[in-house]
Amino acid sequence: PRDTGEYAGGWRSKGSYESELELRNTVYNKQKPQITHLLENDHAGPYGKGTVKARPHIEQVEKKVVRDFEKEVEEIISGGNS
Repeated sequence: PRDTGEYAGGWRSKGSYESELELRNTVYNKQKPQITHLLENDHAGPYGKGTVKARPHIEQVEKKVVRDFEKEVEEIISGGNS
């Protein structure tokens, strides 16, 4: 969600090697890490009044990235390098 752009501008990515064959890429929000969970899930409103509706956005992107990665791997395995 890009209401102010402040949240959107805080996303960072960091890669690390777990082993020779495993690269792990972590995506996180450096400026407002506490908000990611609150936006992704319903939660109590300020001062316990009401409920703030979820605005899922992380899970959708994660699923797309996984699909794209699997597609690229399948293309490489089948011999199509494009």
